[in-house]
Amino acid sequence: MNSTYNHDDVTDMTQNWERNLSTKNVAPDVLATMNSTYNRDDVTDMTQIWERNLSTNTAVPEGCIVVQMNAGDFIPWNNPDNIVSAEAEQISDTIVSKVTLHILFLFICAPTNIINMIVFVKHGLKERINFCIFSLALIDFLFLFQAFLLYLDSPVILLKNLLGYDTPSVSPIIVYLSQVNFHGLFGLLWASHFMSAIIACERCYCVVSPLRAQNVMKTRTTAMIVAIVCPVITGGFFFCSTKWASRCIYDPVLNTTSQEFYPLDFYLENTEFVDLLQGYVYGLGMPLLFMLVVVVTTIVTIVKLRRMASWREQTSSATSVSSRDLALTRMLVGTSILFIVCSLPDLVHNATFLIIPELNAGGRYQNFHYMLYSISMFFNYVNSSCNFFVYYRFGSKFRETVHSVFRTCSITNRKTENEVSSLVK
Repeated sequence: MNSTYNHDDVTDMTQNWERNLSTKNVAPDVLATMNSTYNRDDVTDMTQIWERNLSTNTAVPEGCIVVQMNAGDFIPWNNPDNIVSAEAEQISDTIVSKVTLHILFLFICAPTNIINMIVFVKHGLKERINFCIFSLALIDFLFLFQAFLLYLDSPVILLKNLLGYDTPSVSPIIVYLSQVNFHGLFGLLWASHFMSAIIACERCYCVVSPLRAQNVMKTRTTAMIVAIVCPVITGGFFFCSTKWASRCIYDPVLNTTSQEFYPLDFYLENTEFVDLLQGYVYGLGMPLLFMLVVVVTTIVTIVKLRRMASWREQTSSATSVSSRDLALTRMLVGTSILFIVCSLPDLVHNATFLIIPELNAGGRYQNFHYMLYSISMFFNYVNSSCNFFVYYRFGSKFRETVHSVFRTCSITNRKTENEVSSLVK
């Protein structure tokens, strides 16, 4: 496709179009999305359009599929009824996927979640809550890491574009990873939400019934549940991610390229199953369930903590919950509140496009759909990156361990420097 067509190619292209039209195999997925149906009468007009474009030596970008629109048709991102322009949607996507994501992962998510894992390993994974928080940090790291890989070359493409260099209209990494169903790892987001719900329930039970909490569920049982449920939740999303793949679409009349998603064969063969799984299980069911669990348990925990604090002011007797557990509970209540705030936009977005069919990919309000998606993903990225700051603010033991880790690293570095300098001397 990476070549410049000449007039001799028009005859071959016309024959190809006629052959495709005779078998009704004219990229039906793309044409359906574009609200356009070709017939044999279009071939003549298409030939004239190609000749006009060929006269200006127009080249088809490598890897792009040529889609010619009929007069009066519109493409989803330029739908006149769309309340958000294509330019505004592209700006929001650029800010979130090409700038914010990379900053969050490289400078916040990766270092803080690695520190979280180190700290709770030092605290001991044999304790149930430490294992749960360690698992949450690991899943959050993997979630942002897969998103980082997906948009790995986007900042470079953006920079080259700003500097005036020729850049591909679609990231080669995104195209390749969409073809190998890499998007299935996006299911880690729901695994992270599941861990947040587990941690909220654990803390609530420890506050409400501290004497029974340690005997009801052992760390080994919790580890088995996490080891089974998280891979199932993540793996299940691979069925949803087979719904779409991305590719480059080229319009020879406007001489423009754009990225658009098209349905895969698996989705076309299992439409009802995939739509049910994506829309009502991952889109609404699990987010709503995890949100309700975290909200209810957090409210119960806060009310119980206030009653305990009031009771302690009135008596000098020790409560059944230790000061350490109280501090840990306050810390995890803070992370639950962060989870609620950051997950709400995603839940609202998922519920909205189920209620309004046109608020979807290929729909009348496609740009608005993508903008809401970018906003909700921004909050998801923040939620997976900022637990460290809540731990550090409210967890005194967590702060002490972090300081000790950095002191140990500093001492080790000084010893290494002294050994090197002594060898040089």
